[in-house]
Amino acid sequence: MKEVRVLVAQLSSSAKPLTKTAFRKVLLSPAIHLLGIRKKGKLVAMGTLMIMHSVVGVRGRLEDIVVDEA
Repeated sequence: MKEVRVLVAQLSSSAKPLTKTAFRKVLLSPAIHLLGIRKKGKLVAMGTLMIMHSVVGVRGRLEDIVVDEA
């Protein structure tokens, strides 16, 4: 979770610190998939895939994409 917090801070300077409760809600939501990329064991990028159902079918939307600035 520490690595995720670092990336969230890089994504938005106005974002509130990620709490364990909020992180758990994301992980447990059937409509949200947290995607990550690791390089040499370190989380270097992540994004959120949101799955939505509508009258025309299922859609996905990528949000909160961030790549480590280091």
